[in-house]
Amino acid sequence: MNNDNVIELRKPPETAEEALICVLRRGVQELLARAIEEGVKIFLESYTGLIGEKGLRQVVRNGHLPL
Repeated sequence: MNNDNVIELRKPPETAEEALICVLRRGVQELLARAIEEGVKIFLESYTGLIGEKGLRQVVRNGHLPL
């Protein structure tokens, strides 16, 4: 059993094409995250007027810290 804490580092991209793919992938992930956040925001805003009998909002975003 090996008890060391040495981890293998990821190898950097070997070609310019692989580097470009990494940059594009990161950009696409950021764009998707922004689009999803905006979609959730619009969805929640459409239900802001939905109030229950106790005066509480019926549609809320749980488990999420403010940006």
